[in-house]
Amino acid sequence: MFSIFLKGDQKIQVILEGLSFSDDFQKEDADVTYTITLDFDQALKGDIVTLNIDNELVKVKIPAGTVDGTKLKVKGKGKKTATGRGDLHLIVNVKPDPNFYIKDGKLYTDVEVPLKTALLGGSVDVKTPQGYVTIKIPKGTQTNTVFKIPNKGLKNDALYARAIVKIPQNLSKEQEEILSKAL
Repeated sequence: MFSIFLKGDQKIQVILEGLSFSDDFQKEDADVTYTITLDFDQALKGDIVTLNIDNELVKVKIPAGTVDGTKLKVKGKGKKTATGRGDLHLIVNVKPDPNFYIKDGKLYTDVEVPLKTALLGGSVDVKTPQGYVTIKIPKGTQTNTVFKIPNKGLKNDALYARAIVKIPQNLSKEQEEILSKAL
């Protein structure tokens, strides 16, 4: 209930029931949503991106290990309105990389293992985000055997290298005979 006073002692009382002044005014949406696309390396290592929001440059830190589809919220960096500033919502798309893929929150790579190395054991070089490392391949390694390489994956977690045994496609008659006798 509120009262309005007129001249003298005249008074009009008005009773308002079930009304809220906020119901009469539609709040301006100050939150903004942007979709950004990062290179795989940027998402893996983390980066700072600069966005232009309401003619203001806003820097946003992208955490290391960000994966495709990640949603980030930055409080107070949305549009400016009379009632304050909204939040910035970022949807992160990550470009695929020909050497790496993410599965169940872990970083994977495929590594070709020559047939001879798979049969007899040896070593192969594996590309990691930080460069190459050499891993030992035990005798009898099968395709899809996974090797864990510590501190070379997402956020210093392990990189998982999946062996793909390379089978020669063009064997000479002599090679066929040798293999036939040996196996």
